[in-house]
Amino acid sequence: MKSARSFLTSLSTMVLLSLVLGLLAGAAAQTWGLPGGHVTADFIQALGQLWLNALRMTIIPLVFSLLVTGIASIADAARTGRLALKAVSWFGGLIVFATIYAVAAAYGLHALWPIDPEGARLLLAIKPEGAEGLGAGAPFSEFVKTIAPSNPIRAAAEDAILGMVVFAVFFGFAASGLPERLRVPLITFFEAVGETMIVIV
Repeated sequence: MKSARSFLTSLSTMVLLSLVLGLLAGAAAQTWGLPGGHVTADFIQALGQLWLNALRMTIIPLVFSLLVTGIASIADAARTGRLALKAVSWFGGLIVFATIYAVAAAYGLHALWPIDPEGARLLLAIKPEGAEGLGAGAPFSEFVKTIAPSNPIRAAAEDAILGMVVFAVFFGFAASGLPERLRVPLITFFEAVGETMIVIV
């Protein structure tokens, strides 16, 4: 009885039940209409957007902090012996393999289920006006230029995750090479930032 009560009051269960209730409420509103019409729908959409924005505001500081602390800890471990260095090598190799597999799987799935031209046109039509990025058919050299951001703060503000990740990787490796009196408080600060973002989530 106690385990059943703890299961029903757990955060994961509450989130799952909320998702199910949201799906049922949406299906009922589509079938029988929503009380208040567009006013109620706009209010609910505003609440949903507020929730998403509250989650998104933690992404950049959380990812940056985890990358910096993770790279610094890996660099410290690599200095302790061959076993840690071997583990880091395996980790890097698995990342490369996962990336190649993801690209191959994406092209394979696209070949099996090609994108409908009309659907692609509609998606491009609703693209936000301020969205930036490489245009279709842009050369690979243009992509290479965007890997390292000239302004990491602007990259974080514009949700340019790749540029922010590249900066975090360089920052983490540079921090791992600092003297201990500088490295320890810096890594501790980013550990505290990461834990704080997890609490917010």
